Amino acid sequence: MADTLVIGGKAVGAGQPVFVVAETANAHNGDFGQAKALVRAAADAGADAVKIQFIRADALVVKGHPRYAHFKKLEFYDEQWAELFRLAQSVGLPVLADVFDAAGVETLVRLGVAGLKLHASDTCHAALIRRVAETQLPVFLSAGGAFPDELECAIEQLRMNGPCPIVLMHGYQAYPTDDSDLHLRRLVTLKEHFNLPVGLQDHLDGASPKAMLAPQLALGLGLSVIEKHLTLDRAAKGIDYYSSLNPDEFHHMVRGIREAETLLGSPRLAMSEQERTYRQHVRK
Repeated sequence: MADTLVIGGKAVGAGQPVFVVAETANAHNGDFGQAKALVRAAADAGADAVKIQFIRADALVVKGHPRYAHFKKLEFYDEQWAELFRLAQSVGLPVLADVFDAAGVETLVRLGVAGLKLHASDTCHAALIRRVAETQLPVFLSAGGAFPDELECAIEQLRMNGPCPIVLMHGYQAYPTDDSDLHLRRLVTLKEHFNLPVGLQDHLDGASPKAMLAPQLALGLGLSVIEKHLTLDRAAKGIDYYSSLNPDEFHHMVRGIREAETLLGSPRLAMSEQERTYRQHVRK
């Protein structure tokens, strides 16, 4: 049986409403005020959770790396992260986080993180996978850029060192993603092969109508989680702007998802009262 999990009091898995995650990532551009505004925007837009990237430059690259200064600019002090977590709690949002090193795991657990995500770059990072599993928190495992045997290995490590509930996140790791590279049907393949809940983390052009359409199409393929980038203003062209939705667009996406869920309805072959009445009046 596929894993089921609970995040922020909401059940996630088969037969449950799709869990919508607002991925803020580094859309704050290193500005803590923007980070707080993103949390508020996620809540106002109807997200079920907000996700951050817990950036520590030293955990990502060596000091001589050309991008070290870039990552350093995106760091916040632990006190700031604590304030952000308190803000999320005050607006009713559990916090999920990408984590890249064991020290980050320790800090996030202390802050009260509701779930951890293993980034596509860490699918084979055995030591980090083991430490994440030991928390026994829900784990979102990125399937992007990973071969099936690598996913099998990561899942085995999570189960051996946990146990922890797992969601496989499908998403092509290119920004923005070409339509032909999205492959929504792989959600079905992942779900059936690994017998786990699956989610979509698409990186389609945020300005395209297809960025709204893809999550609704994916509902019919049995996914449990949708993760979508959120930015305060795509026109500002900040980090990850190309695959992000503005707050009003995110709200529209969530509303469309809920309407699509109503249209999909139940798989049970049961007859409603209206159908029974119709049957009584028209059957020969």
